[in-house]
Amino acid sequence: VNQADNYAWTGHHTFATGGVIFNSTTTFNTYQHTINSILSVTATSTLATTTIASLETTNLNQGSRAYRSASIDLGNAKNNIALPYNSESYDIRNEFATSTYTFTASSTGYYFINVQLACACDTGDISVVLYKNSVGIATSTTYNAGYNVNARLTDIISLSAADTISFYGTSTANSGIKNFVGGSGWSWLNIYKVK
Repeated sequence: VNQADNYAWTGHHTFATGGVIFNSTTTFNTYQHTINSILSVTATSTLATTTIASLETTNLNQGSRAYRSASIDLGNAKNNIALPYNSESYDIRNEFATSTYTFTASSTGYYFINVQLACACDTGDISVVLYKNSVGIATSTTYNAGYNVNARLTDIISLSAADTISFYGTSTANSGIKNFVGGSGWSWLNIYKVK
């Protein structure tokens, strides 16, 4: 169905987009239904005909969960260390690249972001930093951490299609973020679209 096209019918007709069934005998102004997507239809209706004025589909069925597959020694670097989440639990629209550890939004909207950095290092402050389009925009810090420590960040941010998200770590410990702990339950992230 193309936007602004007019259609007339009697009885029930099915449109493939979202699997929505329209009944021409129902009078409505706006009809919304969710089957893997949000379908918004503006229409005028009579007993036998319905004219669709606009049709817009915005798919919300997208998101990724990634994690570090095995522990890795990141050396003694302390600042702006790219966190190598290199395995996926799922990636609905292939938005997360395990080779570059980067999420690229496939559509414009608001995204929920949750990430955890687990490391084994000397006592010190450990931070995880959220980067949008290569610019740090949010930081979460665990202060005076001991040997085994988690730093977690949660946010909801606006992304345009093709915007990128990546994560970096910083540490004040003498050892830096030496041992980035692997395992899907230790160092992980999930990103999904909420609107």
